Amino acid sequence: MAHDDPRYYVQQLVNHIESSSGTKQKDTKKVKRELAPLRSLMEGLKQYLTNSEFVESFISSENRGVDILGKFLGDTRTHLKNAESQPTSDKRQKTLPLSPRTMKDEVDAINCLRKITESENGVKLIVSTPHVLENVALSMISKSLSSRLYTFVILIRACDSLSGNKRILEVLSYVKQQIREKVRFHAITQMILKESHRVELTALCLRFLNTILATTSDLNQRVYLQYELELAEFSTSKVEMNYGSEIPKSVRQELDFWHSHYLSIQSLQEALSAHKSRNELLRQEVDRQQDKLWNYDHEKSDFKEKIREITDKSEEYKGRVLELQTAMEKMSTMYKQKTGIKPETQLSTFNYLMKPLDETPSETTDDEQTETESESGSETSTTSLAKVFRKVTLGITAPPAPPMAPAPPPVPGSKSRRKLPIVPGAPLPMLNWLPIHSTGKTVFKELNDEKIYKELDFTDFEETFRLKDYKSSNKMQEKFQRLREKHSKRISLVATDRARNLIITLRKIPLTVKGLMEHINHCDRRDMPEESAELLLNFLPTKQELKLLAENAEQYKTLGEAEQYMFQLARLDRYEAKLRLMAFMGIYDELIASLRPEIMYLTISSKSVCSNSKLKKIFELILAFGNYMNSSRRGSAYGFRLDSLERLTFVKSTNRDLTFVHYLVATVARCYPECKDWYSDLKIDNVRTKIAEGFRKAEEHYHHACSLYGENYKTIEPVDFFKKFTAFSTEYQKAEADNEKSKLQMRPTRLTKNGPTSPRRANKDQLNFFAGSSTDPGRLLEEDDGGKAKLTNGGTHHQVRSQQRDSDYPKGRHGPTEVNNGFFSLTNRSPHKSSSPVNRVNGGPKGKVQNGINR
Repeated sequence: MAHDDPRYYVQQLVNHIESSSGTKQKDTKKVKRELAPLRSLMEGLKQYLTNSEFVESFISSENRGVDILGKFLGDTRTHLKNAESQPTSDKRQKTLPLSPRTMKDEVDAINCLRKITESENGVKLIVSTPHVLENVALSMISKSLSSRLYTFVILIRACDSLSGNKRILEVLSYVKQQIREKVRFHAITQMILKESHRVELTALCLRFLNTILATTSDLNQRVYLQYELELAEFSTSKVEMNYGSEIPKSVRQELDFWHSHYLSIQSLQEALSAHKSRNELLRQEVDRQQDKLWNYDHEKSDFKEKIREITDKSEEYKGRVLELQTAMEKMSTMYKQKTGIKPETQLSTFNYLMKPLDETPSETTDDEQTETESESGSETSTTSLAKVFRKVTLGITAPPAPPMAPAPPPVPGSKSRRKLPIVPGAPLPMLNWLPIHSTGKTVFKELNDEKIYKELDFTDFEETFRLKDYKSSNKMQEKFQRLREKHSKRISLVATDRARNLIITLRKIPLTVKGLMEHINHCDRRDMPEESAELLLNFLPTKQELKLLAENAEQYKTLGEAEQYMFQLARLDRYEAKLRLMAFMGIYDELIASLRPEIMYLTISSKSVCSNSKLKKIFELILAFGNYMNSSRRGSAYGFRLDSLERLTFVKSTNRDLTFVHYLVATVARCYPECKDWYSDLKIDNVRTKIAEGFRKAEEHYHHACSLYGENYKTIEPVDFFKKFTAFSTEYQKAEADNEKSKLQMRPTRLTKNGPTSPRRANKDQLNFFAGSSTDPGRLLEEDDGGKAKLTNGGTHHQVRSQQRDSDYPKGRHGPTEVNNGFFSLTNRSPHKSSSPVNRVNGGPKGKVQNGINR
């Protein structure tokens, strides 16, 4: 039989027990051959009992390992007791077992039982098997310290098991009879008081007593056990006196547990008295609440009567309102039949005429202009308003203007040169950047986009990004009209800008609102962009928005997209905490990875973006193209913020296949090849070199980098600052790869030395022309009876059309008319292309505005 088989150890233990009882004396030689050495047998058994599968097989009903070990322990104790009481004679020597027992055998047997109690089934078998716990408990008075320690461990685990408390008390009664104690626990209390130098033994004895009391559910029985311990001379004060002021930590913990669970009869009586007093107070409170409830019932009846009266009046008022509405509809119909004009149109015209006449178009916001356009309803109403406005303005003689005040001194740090607006040769889209009008000590102070106009031919750029003329497309107008009508039917509860930004954020997440809610509810970031949770934190519904959403809950289907998202989000439990957790999960790895090299990144990255001459050239090109597109309508910019880099891809070409970044890549590749690999010089992502200096120097470099690019280091984090360069670099390389892959037809050309030496400047009158409004530079033009005006621009013929509106074009796009003040539009309709790629308002004596009105 193999030594790793539980049956082998069971059979060997049985043989040792039988050999000690003398049942096999007739076949001594055979027994000697079959018996294994007891020491090696117990060592092997202890080793295999660490295996859970071996333990389950050993204690199974087939092998009965627990029962055999219990009998072996009792048999060993009997032999040890007999060996102590009787001397070894020749006659006695013949009756001794073939393998004599020692104290080590007792320790090994108890240790094996202790290992079995580490499994739940093992504890149950030890508690339920007869005589096992009795044999174990008798070892608490053994001369071996290890035997006593293992004994208390087994008893504590047995007491914690189901029905173990009752079994332990029975065992203690058995021990009392065997060792002839006066009361139970006497031997244990004597060990605690007289062997206090053995800290581990004392702590286990105290834990055993605490376990017995804690597992006793009957309070009366627990009090009796406390009384029995007092009879056994147990006292915590005596234990504390034995150690003095230095009580071991393990003993202190057990004493604290004893004090916290000790049942004092006096304290229980006081608690009972307190409960009786409290119950009396509660009865009195119940009586008072019943009286209040009776009063509330009477008040409820009165309120019901009042509600009935108010409901009757409400029905009466509803009928009167319906009558008034019917009367108003009849009057409106009669007014329209008599005059042919809608009352709404007449009201909007009246409101417009009531505005102050000296109010400039620049004082009217874009939202107000859009609202006025939507209320007008058609071009006919716009034309009538224009005629009324012309009659009113021509009929009033304005007093002479006061003398002009001297120009204020230039802002410190700003450039003294003033950039003139650029009139491109074709209608171009707007670059939605964030301009800097004061360069100060930024990198833009060193850049000069004027020389880019001398180096590049913008003809190809105009052809690539020319805006389509949507004016002639009736289908497009009908499409926009349907979109406006659909949007007008939606209920908007969130601010316009906030709702628009939220919708843009939701468009970036490839999930439905329902799917997004499930991801948020389970804090699941899969299928979501990394920054989604962080962006959604900016759109948590406020208290006012929650109140409005609750009031309009029944009209959920008619709510806007942003409102429906907030409504669904508010239904989630702890949605804000979950979003913050998801945001933290998104940045956790990056945060941990960036802690140590943070100083190194700041220092080297700041130096990299400050000293990269190729990057500065790229920024110079972006500034030039941006001013080329924007200056005629928004004025020239001297620089732009880094947030503008993310918006470069918003500018689409005519066929919508290209972005401004694609054209920028092509321009650099063809005209400035020395700057082609500018991103390889940036040391932002893969910096793994030595640290230059400490955190102070890193801060200085970072502050310098922020100020150089027009950012405030107090309001922007280093991660966000360098992320803008990284994102632009990634987008640039992506566009570069797209250009190489698709071989897009873009032919930006660098001018030769024979090109124009400097751009033409605008004179003072033309500057005033463009300064009239940052977005409406055509305000000084006047209409003739045909609704047209003319502007001579260096021999180039421009027409102004009063009927063309920005509302006829998609949002963010403009038609051929680029100079528009609400009634008049300036369009470059030159039959010949200008010899210069940059068409500016001419500053020569020929470039005058004809203000004559053909009456």
